[in-house]
Amino acid sequence: MKKSIGIIFILSLCVSLNAQSFKTSSVTLPTTPEAYLTFKHPLIWANYAERQKIVDNIEKYTWASSLYSQLKTRVDSKKNTHTTNPAAILNTIPAIPGVDANRTNHNNMLTSASEAAILYYLTDDKTYAQYAADILSHYMDRLSVLPAQKYTNSTTGLLFADWWIESRASYPKLAIIYDFVYNYVNDSTNTVYDKATSTRKLFNHVAAQKSVETMATVVFKSISAQACNHSVLAGDGALFNLLMIADNTKRDLYFNYFYNDPQKNPFDAYTWTLANFTSQNIWDETFNYSKDSHFLILQTLNIIDRYKPELNIIDKNKRILEGYPFYENYYFPSGECMRFGPNILTKQSRL
Repeated sequence: MKKSIGIIFILSLCVSLNAQSFKTSSVTLPTTPEAYLTFKHPLIWANYAERQKIVDNIEKYTWASSLYSQLKTRVDSKKNTHTTNPAAILNTIPAIPGVDANRTNHNNMLTSASEAAILYYLTDDKTYAQYAADILSHYMDRLSVLPAQKYTNSTTGLLFADWWIESRASYPKLAIIYDFVYNYVNDSTNTVYDKATSTRKLFNHVAAQKSVETMATVVFKSISAQACNHSVLAGDGALFNLLMIADNTKRDLYFNYFYNDPQKNPFDAYTWTLANFTSQNIWDETFNYSKDSHFLILQTLNIIDRYKPELNIIDKNKRILEGYPFYENYYFPSGECMRFGPNILTKQSRL
């Protein structure tokens, strides 16, 4: 979660904030190429029309350049290893599907690849794209042959034996990687490394498209509890992936599943979610569930607004933005927060 929040800071706060700094950053990044402004992707967290503002802020403000440097520190050594020996990193990816013990390795791998994909967006350095694309290709090829089934206690997930965790932690990262390297892998002059044959090949878009549809469908089918935060927590696993569907008609169909739920999925429609905030404009569950769910809903509001501005979704739901500062009233000066639950009042450290 902390790494994901850092990524969001770079790709959203860097666009909008005019923070002041007492020291100019020493980071130098390339100017956004004019031809990139026509690209559809990326679109989930940021696009090329916004890129120059992000770059300018990284170059101007130390808070932004610090976040950028942290990304590079986490990614560069792995990316450099991959450049000289692509099998080395790919050989550490567990079997797909695997067991619950694999989930940390999958999460770390996909986090690294998503951060590399973002660095490609910021730097235009193809070595980052190659690292991210090779990992993405490995996952998509294997996910594409797995069923888009409803998961229950008797079935396992697509990646490891816990679909509920992977839908929240893994599915969104796969879509983010795909989004940021989409133009790179669509260029037929670029190839990806195939671990099975130790050769390079073209990226398999048929497999990738099947995989994003599968991940979104699994979320729609598999929510185990309605009228609570389950659809919020797993929602990005559906939304991010459906936004990567290339066919416009099919993508809009999947988005309607997410937004209005016309086929009576167990997934709670996003319109239901927005309508179920309290009169205090907060999510109606106990403190920790409420705060984390509220954060995700705010992020999703921004993403939906980017995709379908005609919905005017932020202006229509400003009360949800206004409600979020409520949670700060329940933090102690130590940074710990009060947690309210059945017959208990405890303290929990701020994330």
